[in-house]
Amino acid sequence: MKITFVLFLFFLSVSLSAQDKWTIDLIAGPEYGNSRLNASLGNINESSGKWGYRLGFNFNRRLISAFWLKTGLRWTQIGYIGEKSTGIKWGTEFDHDTGEYVLDPTLPHELQVVTDFYFVELPVVGRWEFGHGRIIPFLELGISPHFYLMTKKEDLTDLGSQEFYDRTAPDLSLAGSFSLGVQASLSNRLSLLIQPITRYHFSKKDNTVPEDNLYTYGMEVGIRMRPCR
Repeated sequence: MKITFVLFLFFLSVSLSAQDKWTIDLIAGPEYGNSRLNASLGNINESSGKWGYRLGFNFNRRLISAFWLKTGLRWTQIGYIGEKSTGIKWGTEFDHDTGEYVLDPTLPHELQVVTDFYFVELPVVGRWEFGHGRIIPFLELGISPHFYLMTKKEDLTDLGSQEFYDRTAPDLSLAGSFSLGVQASLSNRLSLLIQPITRYHFSKKDNTVPEDNLYTYGMEVGIRMRPCR
């Protein structure tokens, strides 16, 4: 049994010595995000999605011939657009004696809130590559801790807009990811990466709202760099 295990390690090391053991990626890409709300909760306004972005780098380590483990560091913006409220009336617009409503043009009467969350992501992803050659398809599954940095909210009214920054979300959000992509060789050291990818945050962004989970789908494009030989 020991001899078999030693032989396995020997042939594995020989196999890896003839291939790249590690690579580094530089990636960036747009992604469309939204917040998943239960439509049956009639007291909650529905949101619509908006575009954000993700950029950073990956470190890839080959574990066996066709399987890699990927980690790295990314800066991420995910957001959504709240439902627009119209016909807003203020208490100061009602006459205290008669109750008559008088429009005050100095007050906003429409409101829509645009929310963006900013995270630092540390992906932990497994990648299966299919085949060899200049073009290699691959599949990725992973889970990524997202460390919360801040929230930006922009209030859009009929009188203008105003931005606010705060820190109201949980400090850590876990997101699962799934991707199918392809890498195309550009030279002995460089490859082009293209991969559509979707993510779902298991952690709620606001514990007071049921089923208030972020999700995204988008495209990552990057350059994969192999070590000098």
